[in-house]
Amino acid sequence: MARSVLLALTVVIQSLVAQPGRAVELVLQPVEVAETKALFGQIESRFVVPARSRSGGTITALDVTEGDEVGAGEVIARIVDEKLELQLAAAEARLAAARSELANAQTELTRSESLLERGSTTVQAVDRSGPRSPSRATQWRNSSRASR
Repeated sequence: MARSVLLALTVVIQSLVAQPGRAVELVLQPVEVAETKALFGQIESRFVVPARSRSGGTITALDVTEGDEVGAGEVIARIVDEKLELQLAAAEARLAAARSELANAQTELTRSESLLERGSTTVQAVDRSGPRSPSRATQWRNSSRASR
């Protein structure tokens, strides 16, 4: 503040010196000069909740910007993981193969039962037309449950 007052006084004295031979009464009074300073900083919220995804990947869309308020369950970003897409495609292919095997087994069983009714085959042959092992039977059962 003292520097600002001194600067103002210097300007007044220089203007008086520029006009020699002229008497002027000079009255000095204290004046409040507001000094401002440029400050840089960062404002942070007291309530910060970290956001994280359940899987890794690449962010393809960011629906919020810094400082936006978000609520529970709100989508803030979209993440794409190519490995998950490949795993999903492989699982769908395995499911399609299991459904195909189930359809073939059901067709074979229906045909064998039809032959048994006409007396063209034996009960043992019908039993053999079903699942070959307990593990395949379990696979077919799981496939039929998944298709429902």
